[in-house]
Amino acid sequence: MKTFYYSIYGPFFEEYLALKRSLGFKCNHVEYAFRRFDRFIANEEETSIGLTEELCNRWCVKQPNESNKSWYNRIQIVRNFSSFLQTLDYTSFLPKLPKIKSTYTPYIYSKKEIALLFKEADK
Repeated sequence: MKTFYYSIYGPFFEEYLALKRSLGFKCNHVEYAFRRFDRFIANEEETSIGLTEELCNRWCVKQPNESNKSWYNRIQIVRNFSSFLQTLDYTSFLPKLPKIKSTYTPYIYSKKEIALLFKEADK
């Protein structure tokens, strides 16, 4: 299904997606993010190419009920797109990625537990 973009960035979104796909990337999540970003830009009534710091700061505000991972990914996609615009010689702001603290706590096995693990594996 063809995606239609309504902001001035529509042709750039399509070019970026075509480039990524030509390199072997699957871009469904990027396409979804671009649809959201396109609506946002259309509402902001942007008239010139090149993401401004103010526009990026408004886009990068964490949404209610948005997980930290989704928030990070949303900003990362726009950051990569902004970098793409820079390669096309447009002045474009690179938003900073938020620092996300991991809640993962690694488990350290004792020597006894490792020995038991190998003993069971050898059976």
